[in-house]
Amino acid sequence: MRSSIMKAISLLLILSSSLYTHAKPAPLPKDPYQSIRYAYAFNQDDLWQQYHTLMAQMGCLQNISDLDVQYDIALFDEHTVAQQLMVYQDACMCKLNTARKLTLAEPGIYATIEIVARIAAAAAVMQLLGTESAGGSFAGFTAIFDSLRSLQAIIQTTCNLCSWPDNPLQQYEDCFAKNKCFIPHVLWPKIVQELISARQNEFSRQMHMDFLQFVLGFTTYKPQPKLQMNASSLDAIKDELSARIHTFFDHYTTNSCNAVEIQNIALNVAKFIDQLADSTTRCRPRYIYLHGPGGIGKTYFVQQLSQWIEELLPESVNFEAVVINSGQELEGNTERPGALLKVMHNQLLQNKRGSVVILDEATWLNDPAMRAAAKRTFNLDQSTLCTAYFGDSPDGAGVPIALAPMLIFVASNDEIIDTALASRFDSIHYPLPSKELLVECAVQIVQTSQALRRSGIVVDVQTVRQWIDTLTHEQCNFRFVASNVEAEFLVRAISA
Repeated sequence: MRSSIMKAISLLLILSSSLYTHAKPAPLPKDPYQSIRYAYAFNQDDLWQQYHTLMAQMGCLQNISDLDVQYDIALFDEHTVAQQLMVYQDACMCKLNTARKLTLAEPGIYATIEIVARIAAAAAVMQLLGTESAGGSFAGFTAIFDSLRSLQAIIQTTCNLCSWPDNPLQQYEDCFAKNKCFIPHVLWPKIVQELISARQNEFSRQMHMDFLQFVLGFTTYKPQPKLQMNASSLDAIKDELSARIHTFFDHYTTNSCNAVEIQNIALNVAKFIDQLADSTTRCRPRYIYLHGPGGIGKTYFVQQLSQWIEELLPESVNFEAVVINSGQELEGNTERPGALLKVMHNQLLQNKRGSVVILDEATWLNDPAMRAAAKRTFNLDQSTLCTAYFGDSPDGAGVPIALAPMLIFVASNDEIIDTALASRFDSIHYPLPSKELLVECAVQIVQTSQALRRSGIVVDVQTVRQWIDTLTHEQCNFRFVASNVEAEFLVRAISA
């Protein structure tokens, strides 16, 4: 009997020491969502199976790798698709919110289990030694005392579940849950990793949030807006654009060589229009290189072309003028997206079907330090864009992203020296503006000039034409005319 009592006391002392050692609960994390299980929160396989008809109609099945089964589906009308999408996204949010609730409840669940274990251990000791014994009384006291320490976690959990605490990553989690099926599956692991990193390190959280803000916009599998055509067929629109392009250059000093190159522009524009109508078409426009002296209207032409396309195909294209200063800006790296990736992000953000892009002042194409990056960026296959910004693919290269329709112009003053790089472009010797076109530009400036009006100076067209005739070959450009015409006639008035 004495031996049994001594064993029980020893057991009690060991148990009490262990409980006391662990009785002080670990401090609750600053971020109550830190331990959220994203693997469960974003596991939507069951929802994809449930809404497979919706996924198929929206064109997401090829992006959802776990769904290899082909279904015979009856297509929904637009109203039903919109309703089904809302129900599907609500289900995605329900799963995410369940994961959040479980995360908030975890500290309380663990604390409750600890209390139950302590009470059970104390009851066992009290049953063995008796409630009136010193050991039994000590066991009961220890269980009560240590259980009180765990109440903090239970109280905090109850408060959190009644009123959810702030979640700095909520908008990013919500966006990913709702749009996961639209975001390329190669980006899913990187997005989850960035969410985890943002949770774990509050000092670098803003950097991860900036990345998430960018990458979550790549909903490349989201149904595109309908192509709006103003009562014209696609062929009629291509013919109209070709006519406008040729009319635009009728005011320039073109030659037979320019005529072929201008036709190349029209052909590439037609291919781009086909791409806008069907992004899966294999006939893609080539990169177009405009070169010639500064100030002759290269950027202006691309802007005009974008406006023409927008007029004939409303709300279809996004125009971007980009200036590159380094290889990192062009190609991108692990810390910053490249130029074309930014353009694609803006296009998706504005819900456009394509982009007209001009990379201006591209003298860097002849910089030996930039050639490798330029060759990788202006690759022969315009269907994909490989970027290190989204991490590495299994083969160690950048993550490949399907490239949205883009009509890409590059403008500079000089021809491309590197033959291999030059072969990737349709090179256009941009013609010089005619004197009549320069006269029109100058007349428009003097007629709207506030400085000339305040000075009471009136300049007729003939006087402007005479001034244009005095310009040298190097001065016959829009930039020189725009910066000098007002000053020229103000000085003449003062000298008279």
